[in-house]
Amino acid sequence: MENQDKLKTLDKFLFRVKQLRGFGDMNSFQLVSELKEIDNVLPESQEIISEIIEDLAAPQTWDNGKKTLEDNIEHAISIAHQE
Repeated sequence: MENQDKLKTLDKFLFRVKQLRGFGDMNSFQLVSELKEIDNVLPESQEIISEIIEDLAAPQTWDNGKKTLEDNIEHAISIAHQE
């Protein structure tokens, strides 16, 4: 994926993550599924994605899952800007 395309994809993805409303928002699981399809976005992505999915699955940890997802996408964006 070209760097500019990657930045655009990540920016759009982050915007959609920030729009998630709370536990039970089915878009959260859709976004995590889409994240798996974006090449080389997160280091150790399978482990991180599994943790995010676990957090999003419970009302007590949903906010943590969303925050972790946001933080990781923001980190990926900052890395893409440095490339």
